[in-house]
Order: sequence, then C-alpha cells, then structure tokens
Amino acid sequence: MLTLYCDDSGTHRASDVAVAACYVATVEQWDEFRRNWNEANERENFGVFHMADFVGRQKQFASAEWQDEVKRNRTIRALINIIKTRARIGFAGVVVKSAYSDVIVNGELKDKFGDNHYAFVVRLCKALVDQWRQKHAYTAPNRYVFDRCPRAKVTKTRSSKLCYLEGSTHWQSTGSSRTVGHSKTRH
Repeated sequence: MLTLYCDDSGTHRASDVAVAACYVATVEQWDEFRRNWNEANERENFGVFHMADFVGRQKQFASAEWQDEVKRNRTIRALINIIKTRARIGFAGVVVKSAYSDVIVNGELKDKFGDNHYAFVVRLCKALVDQWRQKHAYTAPNRYVFDRCPRAKVTKTRSSKLCYLEGSTHWQSTGSSRTVGHSKTRH
C-alpha cells in the first residue's frame, strides 16, 4: 500500500495562492523517514520544523544558534536528502486565488472543481497521483494522511471527502509538523 502525506500552504486569507502538496511512499519508507527525521532533529535540535519559520528566521529559528549559515545549510540539506531518499515521488497543485474566484463563480462549477481554493488544489494533486498510479500500474489502495486534520474536517469538507471518496480506503491525521522540501522521483 502506498501512503500519501498531504499538506497545505497559503490557505489563510492573506495569501494570494493556495497550495496542496503530497509525497508518496510505502509504509516502510515512511517509518524510515520518521527515524531519519528524528535523528536529524537530535543532531540539529530544530524541534517542530516549519519551512516558513525556517526561511523567515522566526520562532525557534530566530535564536542566535540558527543565525549560523553553516548550521542552516547543513540542516536543510539533511532534511531535503531525507525527503529525496524516502519519498517515491511528490506532487503539488497551486492556484492563484483571485483567478479561481473569477472563473469558478457558480454551484455547477464549484461542484466540478471544488467549492474553495484548497479543494481545487487537492483535486489537482489527486489527479496527478491517479495519472502516476495508472502509468506505473499501481492498483493497491492509497492511504492519505493529512497534516493537522481532525476527523471532523475530513468528513465535512469537500476537499478531504474528495480524497476519501475517490480512491483512498484509509485516512489519518498526524497532528505533526509540516515537512516541506524538494522531492526525487523513483519508480
């Protein structure tokens, strides 16, 4: 079974874009990912890692320890390497919110493309995942894991129901921090 770890960015009102992204790996690779990530955290002591905080030098990354460019570069290289090593492939969907709102104006279009920006980008990711699965003849069910998504949200929002209803047989919320980086494709 393949497990997809999904996360969002830009879903707050101040953002001009909405983003959904997911990485795909086997359960075994996610276990190794978690082990590797925890080892990196033990070495570098970054705690809960949010890329926005890292880049903006906010929260724990505002401390003197994190102003050292050697440490910052070493840490981000290690985390990117973990993602590239453990994830089979990554997908992302992005939409400019104003463009979406200008085009998707009625119920029929919202039913087809998603009732909000985030639902739309989740559908984009799901379509990319489906194309990739078909290309590589993956027939086992997917398991979708949403970052910080309680069950109530999964069963009530169209974007999450979409993933649940159109091909996933499992869902789970990690409640864990976001992990953002680059991916490497492996088949």
